[in-house]
Order: sequence, then structure tokens, then C-alpha cells
Amino acid sequence: MRACGNESVELRIVKLNAGERWERAFGKTPMATRQWSSADGLLVERFRGWDLTFLLHAQGDALVYSPKRAHLVFGPLRLRLPLALAPKVNATETGIDP
Repeated sequence: MRACGNESVELRIVKLNAGERWERAFGKTPMATRQWSSADGLLVERFRGWDLTFLLHAQGDALVYSPKRAHLVFGPLRLRLPLALAPKVNATETGIDP
């Protein structure tokens, strides 16, 4: 757990057969996603009805998530949409000293 502003942030990662389930809690607000590697080596994260695809790259000592594709998911159907219509995600990951 780590404090973020006035709220705590918790993360639990569950290994799946194909990928991982990330269970987060921002204070009392839960958020769960599923992540896996795409056929072309990018990271796909499913959140509710969206598949968001990212290129991961290092910038200094941070890992930066650059959005590359977005799909709306309806059961087995996936509809590709322009990134401008997708949820906006700006993510950078860094380590912290324990």
C-alpha cells in the first residue's frame, strides 16, 4: 500500500493462464483490469468494455505507457476506434524505495 495524496492506493496482482488481473483500490474505490501481451508484443489492458493497447518504453528510470490502439468490446466482437474517442490514459510507472 502507498499513500497517494490523501488516499491510500493498494494493488494486488493475480497471475492468470494468459496474463494477469490487476486489482487496485484508490481509497475505497476499487478498479480491476486484465492485462496480457498482444501478438505484436504490446500490452493490452481490458477495463470494463475497453481493450486499450500500449507500447511500453523506458524513459530515465520510469516505464511509460504510450497508447497505440483502442477497441470497444461486445462479447466476442471488438470494434476498433480512433484513440481520440477512447478513454485518456497517461501512465508512468516508477519504483519506490521500501
